[in-house]
Amino acid sequence: VILLMADDAAKARRRRRGPTYVVEHMEVGLEDWCRLEYRHICKTIPAEQLLFLRWPAGVAVEQLLPEGGEEPAKEPGKAGTPSFPSTMPESLEELARGKSHGLWRSWDRVCLLDMDAEEALEPNDV
Repeated sequence: VILLMADDAAKARRRRRGPTYVVEHMEVGLEDWCRLEYRHICKTIPAEQLLFLRWPAGVAVEQLLPEGGEEPAKEPGKAGTPSFPSTMPESLEELARGKSHGLWRSWDRVCLLDMDAEEALEPNDV
């Protein structure tokens, strides 16, 4: 599950750095294949634009750093120590019920990616 952030502050940030991607973790624990996928996401999307929901308790987000000395993606113009994506134990459903910690005021700009969707998402849909 990947979403775009949509409140007023997020709109301003999105114009500066792009959308925020929210991934809802749906597995128990963090299996190797899942860690591999998340590492790929971290190589592609700057940590400042990435949030993992339902993050398993006791799992260090540092496990998502790319292996083999590859650098994680960084926000344009930023250098230095690698940053890590944000994590939250809450689910998307909990956020939708109002426990959003100020992440979303409106859901009108949320893009839910569904692998069983009938239509493919196009670049101009963003």
